[in-house]
Amino acid sequence: MSAETSAAPKPGFLDLMRALGRRHVAIMLLLGFSSGLPFLLSVGTLGVWMTTAGVDIKTVGLMSLANVAYSFKFLWAPLVDNVPLPGLSRLLGRRRAWMLLSQAVVIGALIALSQSDPPNHLDTIALAAVLLAFGSATQDIVIDAWRIEVASQEEQPLMAGVTTLGYRLGLLAAGAGALFLSTRPSWEFAYLMMAAAMGVGVVGALFANRTAEPRGPVAGEETIGEATRGLGAGAAHVLQFLYRAVVAPFIDFFARHGVPVAVLILLLISLYSISDRVMGILASPFYVRQGFTTDEIAIVSKTYGVWIGIAGAVLGGLAAIRLGPKLTLILGVLLGSASNLAFAWLATRGHDLTAFVVAITFENALGGFSGTALIAFISSLTNVKFSGTQYALFSSFAAMPGKFVGAGSGYLMDALGGYYPFFIATAAMGIPALILAVVVTRLMPSTAPAKAPSGPV
Repeated sequence: MSAETSAAPKPGFLDLMRALGRRHVAIMLLLGFSSGLPFLLSVGTLGVWMTTAGVDIKTVGLMSLANVAYSFKFLWAPLVDNVPLPGLSRLLGRRRAWMLLSQAVVIGALIALSQSDPPNHLDTIALAAVLLAFGSATQDIVIDAWRIEVASQEEQPLMAGVTTLGYRLGLLAAGAGALFLSTRPSWEFAYLMMAAAMGVGVVGALFANRTAEPRGPVAGEETIGEATRGLGAGAAHVLQFLYRAVVAPFIDFFARHGVPVAVLILLLISLYSISDRVMGILASPFYVRQGFTTDEIAIVSKTYGVWIGIAGAVLGGLAAIRLGPKLTLILGVLLGSASNLAFAWLATRGHDLTAFVVAITFENALGGFSGTALIAFISSLTNVKFSGTQYALFSSFAAMPGKFVGAGSGYLMDALGGYYPFFIATAAMGIPALILAVVVTRLMPSTAPAKAPSGPV
């Protein structure tokens, strides 16, 4: 039964906080932190480091292409979903084994960045940033799959709120924490400490509930078995594996919703966060150009702003529980796009600390709500048999347009003649997503997809 159709009493804020006493919910907080930590370190915080080091703004914008792995993680998600790691998977289970491997890649990339100097080592920084994004995207595949598998359908809005809470705390460490450490004593030391902070995720992976690995039959599997019967055992096994790992998750999604609606859902997800993603790449350089000091950015944007974002995320989780993921999605796309207008206003104020606080309050509160709304919605679309692959598909579509459009954000800002029209334009980018959200939620059925039994073992 979905949150929209349940007759049970709807949980409130205190219920959300009490839920942190459950093991899998508390672990989700740690894993959410581990998921959020690397993101700014390869985009926003790295952008501040490069800007203060004198790197050209266009190069800063182009560096965002290092994060393209987030947009294409669905390409290797089937491997993460279906391929065990020798020895480690048997000892810890497939999900926890892949978590630890991906976290090791992230830690290694952060250490490499800590040994670099932006003006002189741009090639090294670009390579390390790509490796960081790849490891982080792989970690996200596993964490999202684990969250879908360990909790019931009714708990998914709650887990979405806790995920965003942990993610925002990770942003706090990677934003304010790194900025404070960058001057006490250096950027190199800051990135080395961020590598150490990934230990939170390692602890979460080691203590996470081991989930069952659903291996029930999937649609079309018998047909593939019959079609490959005349082949050798090895070839038949490979083709059956590829069907189950790569083809079946997509067939399942399109079969459940129908091709026209499924295409609209993917288009909606791809446009949902484009306003925030395009604007976000130039946000940190914008603060610097407005005359705000590193400490002011760290206190207002990377500390205060993150806590406001956490409050917005909690409200988004409660809204998803009480209103259902579809209505919350419409509110999320509306509020998320409107939040960019706060930066347009700030662009007219110059170095005004009060205006900075107001703009950050508005943007982060609405952004936190919007992010949780998207997680709750795409979690409701995912079938537990293909949790890693399907969720990776949805989240990749959410990241893809913003990554490519955002790579030219510096050129777009120059073409529009400054930050004020740039932020207005990014807010307007949310209009197609809002229209699609209304259309899609009216076309979709009111019930959530059936899920195979799963949970901690």
